Amino acid sequence: MKSPHEGERSPFRKLTNTKVAQKLRVAFTKIGEVIRSLKAPFGRERVKRVGAEVVWVVLGQCLVAVGGLVGVKVLTDMMVPEQYGKLATGMTVAIFLQLVFSAPISAGLSRFYPVAREQKNIRGFLVVVRSLFSKALIVLIIIAIPSLLTVLLSTNTEWFFLCLSAIIWGMISMLVLSVTEIHMAARQRKEAAIQQGINTWGRFTIAAILMTLFGATSTVAMIGYVLSAAGVLIIQRVFFFNRLFPKEANIVAVSNKSYFIQGKEKQIWRYSWPFVVFGIFSWLHSSSDRWALGYFVGMEEVGLYMALYQIGYYPIHLICSIAGQVLAPVFFGMAGDASDKERMAGVYAVNARVVYLVFLCVIVCFLLGFFVHPIIFKLFIASNYWKVSSLFPWMVLAGGLTACGHLAHLSIISGSTSNILIFPRVLTSLLFVACNCLGAFYAGIEGVVAANVIFGVSYFAWMVLLSGSERKNIGKQ
Repeated sequence: MKSPHEGERSPFRKLTNTKVAQKLRVAFTKIGEVIRSLKAPFGRERVKRVGAEVVWVVLGQCLVAVGGLVGVKVLTDMMVPEQYGKLATGMTVAIFLQLVFSAPISAGLSRFYPVAREQKNIRGFLVVVRSLFSKALIVLIIIAIPSLLTVLLSTNTEWFFLCLSAIIWGMISMLVLSVTEIHMAARQRKEAAIQQGINTWGRFTIAAILMTLFGATSTVAMIGYVLSAAGVLIIQRVFFFNRLFPKEANIVAVSNKSYFIQGKEKQIWRYSWPFVVFGIFSWLHSSSDRWALGYFVGMEEVGLYMALYQIGYYPIHLICSIAGQVLAPVFFGMAGDASDKERMAGVYAVNARVVYLVFLCVIVCFLLGFFVHPIIFKLFIASNYWKVSSLFPWMVLAGGLTACGHLAHLSIISGSTSNILIFPRVLTSLLFVACNCLGAFYAGIEGVVAANVIFGVSYFAWMVLLSGSERKNIGKQ
């Protein structure tokens, strides 16, 4: 069996160990300085509380990250690249539902849950949540029926059942992920960590059991995802629901209940609708790589690329997102209703330091990737996927920079509007789609990896510049 060590040269091999050690020492020194500077705006008590939350967030993300790595190993051992590629392509259907429906609703609910708690109106907020999700599910069903009929008439039954399973999984996951996001907004980190762990480990475990019994196909694996998501939703309802919406919580008396619900829905919708636009283009962004490879090259290459993506891009992106999950509720609390300019200036100041710290960590991980990628592939990826091992560090860089861009825009969405993000998010996503198509056509997997790096660099740079511009505008007011 050919080892991923063979036949390749690292561009960093000419560096001496002394130079590498010096660069790492400088990087870690800067990281330490930024960490010390982060303590100043919070105070000792808040640092203790945030520290306790960080422990649970890290635990939850570790469960997700390790579960994801184990899941990739299990699935790639059981599935040939072609079937793995079909599974990855089918997942783009569920991703559409999550990004266009789930993510915008979750963003609005996460932003206004702290406000409802401050106003002691949690039960009223629950009524609004139910109303929003009921409407979203109706719209989803209206879209899904003609889409499935089109697939049935234009392709074979394998793709029809794969898409049907993906739609059901996407609908259930929309509810699961939104509940978890509200737990994060409520700063109930323990509950969120448990749910994230169960969701990740249950998904590939049930899929592996079903594939052992009925065959290692993409449709069987997707049915396993459906059953796992349904199980998590039941667990959330039975064990965690009352933590978010306690029965004894008061609801502010209103003279017209329907008017109250409509008013809150409009408030959440005004905040969330830009995320629908983001979601559409983010879906094009997150799916175009698979569709471009599948169209121009083939499903086997899609499977190879997804193994690389899940082992290189996804873990670093997930780890960097820890800072976002910890700080988003903190920033929302610091900003309040975003009317106080001094409070908003504090949010921007703290976030700038966080972004700098995470960026340094990403660069360190990128450099290390050139040396450790053969080991990582041997540990977590089946041998018939090793041929893409050398692209690992570039996917780490792309995932890390994209996560840094998401962190940079946290200070912006802590305000009362997110409209300013529409143009850069749309334009960078369209850039990524174009780069994916060109990259897949001319260079296959290598071209799509290059497209990921181009997007990461452009998105991160734009978010940093935009955040800096908004911070200056606040200072002038």
